[in-house]
Amino acid sequence: MTIQPHNRPQREASRHIPKGGQAPLTNPSSKDPHQGKEASAEDPGDSGSSTDLTIQQDEIKAKALIKAVESGRPKSIEHRVGSILSHYPSTRDCDIDLQLKYWHLWDGWDGQSISPSDLKKRLTRLNSIIRVRARIQNRYNLFQATEKIRKRRRTLSEEERQVALNSPDRFDFISVFADESGKTGDYLVVGGVWISDPRELLQLEQALADWRSANRFESELHFSELKPQKVTSYREALNVVLSAAPSMAFKALKLPKAGLSDITHALDNLFYHYIVKGVEHEHLTGRCVLPRQIRFWKDAEQPGSDLLRIANIRNRVAQYGQACLDGKLAIGEFECKPSHQFAVLQIADLFVGSVGRLLNPGANRNHKDEFAEYLLERIGMPKGPEVFSEDKDVSALFNL
Repeated sequence: MTIQPHNRPQREASRHIPKGGQAPLTNPSSKDPHQGKEASAEDPGDSGSSTDLTIQQDEIKAKALIKAVESGRPKSIEHRVGSILSHYPSTRDCDIDLQLKYWHLWDGWDGQSISPSDLKKRLTRLNSIIRVRARIQNRYNLFQATEKIRKRRRTLSEEERQVALNSPDRFDFISVFADESGKTGDYLVVGGVWISDPRELLQLEQALADWRSANRFESELHFSELKPQKVTSYREALNVVLSAAPSMAFKALKLPKAGLSDITHALDNLFYHYIVKGVEHEHLTGRCVLPRQIRFWKDAEQPGSDLLRIANIRNRVAQYGQACLDGKLAIGEFECKPSHQFAVLQIADLFVGSVGRLLNPGANRNHKDEFAEYLLERIGMPKGPEVFSEDKDVSALFNL
């Protein structure tokens, strides 16, 4: 295993919850319409009924919520609560954790003492957050609490609650966004970006969306589609992303293609080994210590083959987590998604394309070589994927 850093500030090992003192991503533009209503003693909405909206309307709202969470730009209280439930699994079982996380991310609370004035004017009320959480979990059937919590939410003892919170599906996430390159070259390459701080994922998506809007840049970022006149824009987008997510890691795995008869099967195997090596690297360097729940996305290609490929990779990783890591690697979402739904998938594309370009150079040097060298320089691989240092812990290229 060979390792190389990118020259950006390092974060504490396995920091998953933002520290106090950071400003919220955005300030709520208006007061929550639910504020001022008193929460009932029972968990609102636990009956699962849908009296105000039809089932069809709930399904439409659920899809809109998922889209808002995936975009990284939640604006309403419902979208913000949904984003927290998605990225911070422990908040699905504990409303107090959910409230504190909401205050920190969206109300600007810095972790200090809270005054009565704060509770009245600045901080979103717990009953408003609970109502939205209940609607998301019980009517939209999204981001569910554990089965014990759902059945016994009002009577679960603190000891049982802690057992539930420590179950594998409560582990903090590590999110991997991956791509592949080299099908026509001498080397196959799989790689992408690893994010362990959900706040940075939100910041990245929002910062890139703001950059697109300010520069009227509507097309996706793909290495294969890079034109000479777009190099400056691609560089700007890369710098925006690195500033928004300074602890994001870049990892890749390469394999000589000589002797391989089935490239698709080889790539599936490479993705599995890539995840395994990446998890071990994150744990051993202290960046992202186990236990964790891993989520994995790659760019969608063909629906049928995508489903089969992702299921095979997921099953092998799950077996590895149980057999080799004593169950300390749990499995979250493993999906193929269109890159327009996740801007970070486009960043993975640029990284993997850049590594592939240096391993599989074209006949003539051009603007793609220049961009590849620029990207690798920015993330700490100044001489490309052939020269690495073993004493750093951020970005890495692995040999199988």
